[in-house]
Amino acid sequence: MKRSILMMVVCLVFAFNGFGQGINFFKGNYQEALEKAAAANKLVFIDFYTEWCGPCKLMAKDVFTDKNVGDYYNEKFIAIQLDAEAPANKSVVKQFKVNSYPTLAYLRADGKVILLATGSSSVEEFIKQGKVATGDELGFEDLYAKYKSSKNDLDILQQLLKEAPSFVSAQEGIEAEKWVSRVNKMYNEYIKQKMGPDLINKTDYSIILTFHDNTKQDDPLIEFINKNLAAYRQAMGDAPAYFVIEHNDNVMKNLAKAGKVDYKKYLERVQGDLKAAYDVIVDAKVSPYEKSKCYYDGLYTLYYKKDVQGYMEQMNRYFEILGEKVTGEDYGAAAQNMYDAMGSKLPKEVHLQAIEWMKQAVKGKNVAPMDKVNYLVMLGDSYKMVGEYGSAKECYNQALVESYQIDMKMTQMMIQNAVQGKLGELELLQQE
Repeated sequence: MKRSILMMVVCLVFAFNGFGQGINFFKGNYQEALEKAAAANKLVFIDFYTEWCGPCKLMAKDVFTDKNVGDYYNEKFIAIQLDAEAPANKSVVKQFKVNSYPTLAYLRADGKVILLATGSSSVEEFIKQGKVATGDELGFEDLYAKYKSSKNDLDILQQLLKEAPSFVSAQEGIEAEKWVSRVNKMYNEYIKQKMGPDLINKTDYSIILTFHDNTKQDDPLIEFINKNLAAYRQAMGDAPAYFVIEHNDNVMKNLAKAGKVDYKKYLERVQGDLKAAYDVIVDAKVSPYEKSKCYYDGLYTLYYKKDVQGYMEQMNRYFEILGEKVTGEDYGAAAQNMYDAMGSKLPKEVHLQAIEWMKQAVKGKNVAPMDKVNYLVMLGDSYKMVGEYGSAKECYNQALVESYQIDMKMTQMMIQNAVQGKLGELELLQQE
């Protein structure tokens, strides 16, 4: 009996210690939350979520339950969670123009918005967001004003660039365009001033990944990273090498598609001064140079020479080179390139080849739901082009089924409307 009582006490102690960790969400409605905040002299925090939203569930599981988050938010806010698709919350969702999830709203007790943020965030970012809303830390615009008065302060500039994505995503219309332009200028200025050994760190590399246009020829930043690749890899592993590879591949692709033979200059870099970067791609059967040459020669053949037959031969050779490493995305891109370059001006045998590639694309492993829907629609379009209407209908219907795997509700609805339109067009063709 004594042992049973002791175990109950232990369980109660554990339960008590666990209780209250994280945010204690108020169970009332929006208006009641405002009234409670006014009475307690606090602000209001609203988590707009949906049942199907993956990032919402991650925030609820990993962020809202954190003790440090709870300590700050419970002291400063009356917090509520509102299901954005519940009929009772329809007017509030409309009032705050909520159209992506999660949307996190910070308000005064009179309902005036202090800060709106969208998307998931880490514990640290979420606490920072709350502190900006309460005024315990400088907001983005205040930080920007501080930067304007002292442009040589790289620490402030770095902080601005770290916070810019979440701030800009909450802006609309002309305000959003204005801030995008400002942030791009800040980024270019930051890289220009900091280009050197101090730029080789994880924080700045993350900023580079967020803002850098990785498609421009003769890019000084890419040349800097490549020149200092050993130091970058020591600090961050192989990721910077893949960033250099991505840049060179983008340049080759754009030049080949534009019909410019200059792509061959960048092709030679694969086995030249960029070899150390490309060497991170481990494949004993074939060299990165051989793979790149086959692929970009194929693009040049298609886009400049308009030799579709030659392109198909090059791509099938490319797939042989890739062997077991070929992906659904590889097949899908090959077919997409043909239609992008030639449109509907393709003979039947070319459509049949595209169909074979798209079948492989759909069967690919770990294909993202959005990509799979796109491949199925392309496959349906190809079948329609060769008059196989029954197969086309099957593909479109399968695309509708797969579209339900897409988390973004608005995108899902737009895709479904487009596919329904294709099914309607197909029905008219079958009646002719």
